[in-house]
Amino acid sequence: MVQSLLEMSRAAEQIASGDLGVELRPRSEKDVMVRALATMVENLRRTTRQIQEAVGVLSSSASEIAASVTQVASGATQTAAAVSETATTVEEVKQTA
Repeated sequence: MVQSLLEMSRAAEQIASGDLGVELRPRSEKDVMVRALATMVENLRRTTRQIQEAVGVLSSSASEIAASVTQVASGATQTAAAVSETATTVEEVKQTA
């Protein structure tokens, strides 16, 4: 009993430090504490994977948004140049008219 509690304590310390690689094996059907810890670790692993996948999606989306912003900025620069050229042409027409 004491040995089992020490092992659970060590496992809990590993989990608390972020180590989700800990392997927990119940010693019997009645070993509910180890089964609960094992379930907790598996759920934490699953949640971590889901977060990593979401971060990947967000990163991809951010890259796409950055590319769109670059295209919009380029378009705005071209539009500004066209407006400036048009204004110059209007001034030239005014002066020759």
